[in-house]
Amino acid sequence: MSFFLAQCHSQTQWTQFGLIDDNNTNCGPAYISDTDPASWIGVVNNSEAKLLHYYAIDKCIRFYKPNTHLQLESTCDSALIDGNTLYFIELKERCSSGWLAKASDQILNTMRLYKANDPHANQFQLVGQVCNSLKPKASSGHMNVIRKFHSQSGCKLIVQKNIEIS
Repeated sequence: MSFFLAQCHSQTQWTQFGLIDDNNTNCGPAYISDTDPASWIGVVNNSEAKLLHYYAIDKCIRFYKPNTHLQLESTCDSALIDGNTLYFIELKERCSSGWLAKASDQILNTMRLYKANDPHANQFQLVGQVCNSLKPKASSGHMNVIRKFHSQSGCKLIVQKNIEIS
C-alpha cells in the first residue's frame, strides 16, 4: 500500500507556481496553480523546470484515529516530491500565537502516518515546510519549535513562504 493516492496527485514542470488552500470554502484539498499569485500561500521556485510531484493530503487522504471511525488524524496540507526529497507542507494564513507549533505538530503526525503506511518511506529525505503568507520568514522566536521538530523527527523544518527547488 502506498500512502499517497493517485486522485490526490498532480505533476508539473512550471518554473514558479503557488500553493493554495481555500480554507474559506472548506470543501477541497490544497492545490497548485500558476495563475493569481495574490492567492498563493506558498511559492515554489523551480528554476530548472524539474518534474515535481504534488500530492494533496488534508481533505484527500484520510486516516482515522485508532479505535474510532469518526475522528480524523490531523495531517498537513500537502507533499511535494523533488527527486529523493519529500517535503511535507503545511499552509497557514495566521498571525496569532501558536500557529507554528500547530503546523509543526501536523507535519510530525503526517510523517508518522507516512512512515507507518508506506513501504517506500525510507527512500526519501524528509523535510517539513511551513508556508505562512502573513509571516513569510522564520524569526528567532521560532527556534524552539524548529529545534523540537528536529529532535522529534530527525528532519529539518523550514519556515518560509518560498520553497526553493535546486
